[in-house]
Amino acid sequence: MKRTLIIIAMALTAVTTAAAQEKPTGDEARKVIDYYYQGKGGGAVLMDLQICEGIGKEEGGQKNECLNTIEPGKVQLGQELQLWMNFLVPIDDTADIIVTFSRKGKVRHTANVKLTSANRYRTWKRLPTERAGQWTISILQELADKDLDLGSLQYTVAGNTP
Repeated sequence: MKRTLIIIAMALTAVTTAAAQEKPTGDEARKVIDYYYQGKGGGAVLMDLQICEGIGKEEGGQKNECLNTIEPGKVQLGQELQLWMNFLVPIDDTADIIVTFSRKGKVRHTANVKLTSANRYRTWKRLPTERAGQWTISILQELADKDLDLGSLQYTVAGNTP
């Protein structure tokens, strides 16, 4: 019995440790903080990009967070989903973001987002699911002299195209 309790305790400790956030090194933390305070004009940083069934609306820990992450290969035709994005935008800066949704090499939908400075600017857009097939999401920041490629994600809508 005692041995079983020890094994259960060890298993729970392993799960808790695996779920804990990894502590950054001093250099990693300094780099992020320096960019946040002194990176004006350098562009936004896309920290996270997810496909979600919903976005937290209630006050508290889940507000504006992705709820029920969907794997990019498990999107169903007509399913109501959101593309959730999390950005870091340096202090006293703004960012004009362009989100494009492409299928068969052609842009089918676009969305524009204006970001203001934040160390955790979360926003979301409706994910197109009206046509089956392979889709590509591209996240760009429009600057005066060029566009910055911030990231991309591919997803597949399963089902028959109407």
